Amino acid sequence: MFGFKSRYLQLLETIVKQNRIIIQNENLILAKLDIEGVNMGKVEDAIAALRAEVEAETSVEQSAIKLIQSLADQVLANVGDPDAILEVVAKIKASSDALAAAVVANTEPAAPAQ
Repeated sequence: MFGFKSRYLQLLETIVKQNRIIIQNENLILAKLDIEGVNMGKVEDAIAALRAEVEAETSVEQSAIKLIQSLADQVLANVGDPDAILEVVAKIKASSDALAAAVVANTEPAAPAQ
């Protein structure tokens, strides 16, 4: 009778020890996943910031292309009018100064007055 109880208690103790080991391992795994989650959050934030920078850069480039095309069209449209050409030159100068200041300040330039 005592042999059965003794063997039963030994099995229960073994199960309890194994459960403790399993719980410790689960806690280690959860801690590791938590750390990885933080790291992945940082990576995702960096990717989002990079994506925003690329979009902003593309937007600035497209704006510059449109501005240059618009100024070229204005020059061609006013070839025979020196006063109009001087006005276009003034716009080019203003846009150039705004772009240079924006590059120095690392910001997007304001839209040129048309």
